[in-house]
Amino acid sequence: MCRKKICYKQVDRRQLIILITLWKLLKKNKKHSRRTWVRPIFTARQRFLQGSSDNLVKEMTFNDPEMFYNYCRMYPETFELLLSIVGPHIEKQYCIRDPISSRTRLLICLRYLASGDSMTSISYSFRVAVCTVSKIISETCEELWNTLQKLVFPDVKEENWLKIANNFAIKWNFPHCIGAIDGKHVQIQVSLNIIYLIFIVIV
Repeated sequence: MCRKKICYKQVDRRQLIILITLWKLLKKNKKHSRRTWVRPIFTARQRFLQGSSDNLVKEMTFNDPEMFYNYCRMYPETFELLLSIVGPHIEKQYCIRDPISSRTRLLICLRYLASGDSMTSISYSFRVAVCTVSKIISETCEELWNTLQKLVFPDVKEENWLKIANNFAIKWNFPHCIGAIDGKHVQIQVSLNIIYLIFIVIV
């Protein structure tokens, strides 16, 4: 009788361990269902009503080209030229929802490169999800390089670089240089025990 009780206890214990293990595996593998497909502030309607590309940028384009230059680091005419070159390569096809236009994609990328704003800030400004902003910037930068390298560097030879450096020296009185990049403050996240902010200046 005593032996039977011990056997039953061992079987019960084994079954309990198996059940707990299965429960943990199921819990681990269970996929969390999305609460929303698209957050209300990131819908195409909200982008049209309140997004930077459909309001602020249009207003600057028609009424204040200087502010547009400050915003994108280029004038509206240059932007339109760049869009005509790169636009077809970054345009997305209609699938389930209306795609983000090539104009908005280029504006997001240029604003990120021009300002160094966080992707979260750009996300709120353009009414586009952060993960989408990240993807847009990556894809657009790649297309900008692939498309423009043939135009900007058609024939990479030493004499061409020397000619560019000579023209730059004549114009700016700065020899042995092929160009200048704008200065940029890049905010760096530091560990919690350091109170002050650290900036790296890229020139």
